[in-house]
Amino acid sequence: MIVIYKEWRLKPRKGDIDFILYMIYAKKMILHSTYKNNWEIITWTIPVIFSAPHAVPQFRDGEIKPRDEYTWEIVRKLCQETWAYGIIRIKNLDDDPNYYNEWLSLDFKNEIIEMVKDNDIRYGFDIHGCRDGLWFSIDIGTNYGKNIFGNTELLLQIYQNLQNNTWDVVVDTIFEASKKEIVSTYVSEQTGFPYIELEICRALREKTDYIVSLISKVVKNTFAI
Repeated sequence: MIVIYKEWRLKPRKGDIDFILYMIYAKKMILHSTYKNNWEIITWTIPVIFSAPHAVPQFRDGEIKPRDEYTWEIVRKLCQETWAYGIIRIKNLDDDPNYYNEWLSLDFKNEIIEMVKDNDIRYGFDIHGCRDGLWFSIDIGTNYGKNIFGNTELLLQIYQNLQNNTWDVVVDTIFEASKKEIVSTYVSEQTGFPYIELEICRALREKTDYIVSLISKVVKNTFAI
């Protein structure tokens, strides 16, 4: 288990007398959201960040491509469930942060880098929806280990937690996140911290609460929340 919670852990522990009342209160809290350019920024307390660059349609090679459905909802709920940071693209301005390194596409990635540095974030997950008809439930994109700096322990823990609760999880199979313009690749190179792309099939994304619960467990089990 990779322990990253020390001074960052602001929530009371289960042994604290006010834990139950605190959790009841926490579930009622709204997200700490601000808006900048064409994205929403969610600020919480733990050193993990979720991103959704394709939550709305994207402009690529002269065409508008459809959004990755449910990724907006998934990231918002993940942030609320785990108290992680988040950034969600909320408007198409002829950009695609996962394909171009210019204008708002680059600004989106630089905003993540600024959030990582300002809040001592240690790990990131870029949430995507893969096309229909593929045989796997989730493809974990690590750029063949480069985006996690060869941390096989981290990858194994994430893989096992996902595989134990869904079907056919694969690694770097179709969505390997190897291009330099990709969010997870760019951010990991610039920050020196692991950033993983999760390509999730529609069947899982449609079960929003289930996939949120599954990824939340991955974060909690892997990072000792």
